[in-house]
Amino acid sequence: MDRVPSHIHLSLPFLFFHFLLTTVSVAQVTPPADTGRGLSKGLDTVVVYSATDSITYSLSSRTMNLYGKGHIKYRSIELKSEQMSMNWDNSILNAHGVPDSADTTGKNYKGEPILIDGGEEYTGATISYNFKTQKGKITLGETEIEKGYYHGEDIKKVEPDVLFVENGRYTTCERNNPHYYFFSPKMKIILHDKVIAAPIYLYISGVPVFALPFGLFPNQSGRRSGIVAPAYGNDFRRGRYLTHFGYYWAMSDYTDLKATMDWYSKGGWVAHSTFRYALRYIFSGSINANLTNTHFGEKFDPDRTEQREYNIRVGHNQQIDPTMRLDVDFTFTSGSYYQNTSTNLGELLRQNVVSNATLYKTWEGSNSSLTLNIYRDQNLQTGDLSERLPSISYTKSRSFPFRRKQLSGAPSGGLDDVQWYELIGYTYGVQALNVINKRNVISSDPQQTKIAQRDDRQGVSHNLIINASP
Repeated sequence: MDRVPSHIHLSLPFLFFHFLLTTVSVAQVTPPADTGRGLSKGLDTVVVYSATDSITYSLSSRTMNLYGKGHIKYRSIELKSEQMSMNWDNSILNAHGVPDSADTTGKNYKGEPILIDGGEEYTGATISYNFKTQKGKITLGETEIEKGYYHGEDIKKVEPDVLFVENGRYTTCERNNPHYYFFSPKMKIILHDKVIAAPIYLYISGVPVFALPFGLFPNQSGRRSGIVAPAYGNDFRRGRYLTHFGYYWAMSDYTDLKATMDWYSKGGWVAHSTFRYALRYIFSGSINANLTNTHFGEKFDPDRTEQREYNIRVGHNQQIDPTMRLDVDFTFTSGSYYQNTSTNLGELLRQNVVSNATLYKTWEGSNSSLTLNIYRDQNLQTGDLSERLPSISYTKSRSFPFRRKQLSGAPSGGLDDVQWYELIGYTYGVQALNVINKRNVISSDPQQTKIAQRDDRQGVSHNLIINASP
């Protein structure tokens, strides 16, 4: 059975620490004798390390240094850095970058540590790890997971499954200085379980907007309920805005629900809700509902406008059996919804909305098919509607009613074996329509500016073709 596709959501914040310092169970590593590339055998596996410049080893202090693109690999963990050092007595590994000679400010570094674990990549200014105690520390750690960007100034691994983070933040903004982010000075992360943050703040343009005394969030793989990460921007009509901030609820393996809100600084809001369902090989679909309450202009401006809009979209796809399928794509919307809420150019220029629901049926062995369709075309500018409720189309492809059953297509014995009447074939089709047109026309009555006119039409069309092809 198919499950509802995973939804990107914020299980807040900083889930990248989940794999940042994975547990390593090496008690002692014995260094090799060479200085270029070597294998170091520990108690349970092999450590592979290399460097492009040089590798030095001190017998008295039992320390090793890697210079120039150092690389250490242990199991599924890889660590890359411009410089690395390893103390074989206390099993402590340190990695850091070096100052960039091309930078005149002296603030930039090159070859900063990169930790790769399970396909995820993490960077930091410095990384320190103790193989024996399985404790580590990373300074200024950053990574990207599922279109989210994470950062922590100081991260300590105190137990195999417990991390402490100082001054951590999360954002979906791609800028180096993000427009918005969630921030917490103190966090405790229990791997594969939960994140505890106290307190937690939402920053917009570097300014704290609201705060919570503490937060407790899940930190587990797979589909999980959680807060949806918002987006931030600016619109010349509605001012600064915070969009798609809400909650995602994984109701079951086959259904989920997302509810979000858009907020605009110059007034107004938009509420969104999306319900999805899926069952493999049978059906899938979604219901989207949107409601807006927006206004333009100040409260006492003579040209101030207030509008409430709605938009509902229903989609459903179902394979009823091998010969029957149902597809539904219906949209109901107020005339100016896209113009007042969307930032997409295609939607802003949209003139009409077309909706369809189609049931398609075939009969095996009879060359026949039936299509039942409901059609709706809404003009967003004038409010006119054109509907077909319904249209029915039946088609029977070419058939030979007088041909013997043992003949399939042309007989193998040639034309002499076929009677003249067996060459007679026919094709038949019928279409039935119920068309409804609704128009808004200007009224001569000043008390009523528009009048709704309705035009109903019905009809049936038959198409029969008979031919013979000797």
